[in-house]
Amino acid sequence: MNRNVLIVLAGSLLTAIIVGLIAQSALKSDPAPVVSSSVEMTEIIVTSKVVSAGKKIEKTDLKWEKWPSDATFPGAIIKGESDNPVDDIIGKRVKRNFDAGEPFLKSAVVRTESKNVLTAKLKKGMRAMAIDVSAESMVGGFLIPGDFVDVIMTYKVKVDADSNQDVKNTVKALASETILQNVRVLAVDQLAEAASEDKGKVGRTITLEVDAKQQQSLALAGTLGDLHLSLRAAGDETIIDSADQSTTDVTIGQTLNKVTEMQKTKRKKTDAVRIYSNSGVVDRDVYE
Repeated sequence: MNRNVLIVLAGSLLTAIIVGLIAQSALKSDPAPVVSSSVEMTEIIVTSKVVSAGKKIEKTDLKWEKWPSDATFPGAIIKGESDNPVDDIIGKRVKRNFDAGEPFLKSAVVRTESKNVLTAKLKKGMRAMAIDVSAESMVGGFLIPGDFVDVIMTYKVKVDADSNQDVKNTVKALASETILQNVRVLAVDQLAEAASEDKGKVGRTITLEVDAKQQQSLALAGTLGDLHLSLRAAGDETIIDSADQSTTDVTIGQTLNKVTEMQKTKRKKTDAVRIYSNSGVVDRDVYE
């Protein structure tokens, strides 16, 4: 065999071997390196499920969860700090809502137990005030504790017969206005916690969370007219200028609007007078 041919064959064989070794090396997966963690961990109490404000804490509401020791914070319930850290809060009422998995704080419970669950649910500076309602005025019975509502007052307006035309063009006899916005529902009748199925019930009394000024407005509104509740969307905290939150029997209907406009533009003939002058006698109509 020719020497040149042998050299070519040997070179080809050597190249094939090198390519095979490279491919084998590329396909071979090295084991993942073992990384040793030096982060010291501890355990803290977190909620095992959603816990609503005012609820009595049960053992099933809480659980231990691992937490970096250097990331603990004041108020956290840390394992080993006391003999029975959980027993100290079991049976106590919660001041606010907790999401599932949220760290539970020592300050989140009411230490002095009260027979009235609303005292635990009220925020600082707020009051609980009840109003009478019907199925129609409480959104068909779909309200549950924790919802947010607007309060609307509908009332009669006394318009004297001798009132000026501007008054008559504004209101005839009835008016409606939003007196409170984004108010929290604390209870429906004596139910201060939402049922497990989160279904509303038709109640006769709704208890609302209001501040000192709002409680006065609510008390007065209840004597002036009828109160209605309007359910707000979850997370909607929009407050609209109260000046835009009123309606009268003149402005609500197209027919009344049309009549009002006609009254504004068309004067009413009331009488006639006769004017004497050097040029003669002139009869003039008198309008309002």
